[in-house]
Amino acid sequence: MSYSDDWKGFSYLKLYVRPSGLGAGRSFHVVTAGDVLGTVVEGDTVLIPLDQVSAGFYRSATFSDR
Repeated sequence: MSYSDDWKGFSYLKLYVRPSGLGAGRSFHVVTAGDVLGTVVEGDTVLIPLDQVSAGFYRSATFSDR
């Protein structure tokens, strides 16, 4: 995903993964938080500060259902 000026009204990007209807009973958890300075992991949710990603490319969080 790419940053755009439309994001200026927001402070954080929230990432989480939900299973599809076929994956009922499975849950996804955060494996790595990524490389963005100031990233916060809260349970199975990752919050990325947008002021850090507005100019550059960063590896973000990794999720797994295993």
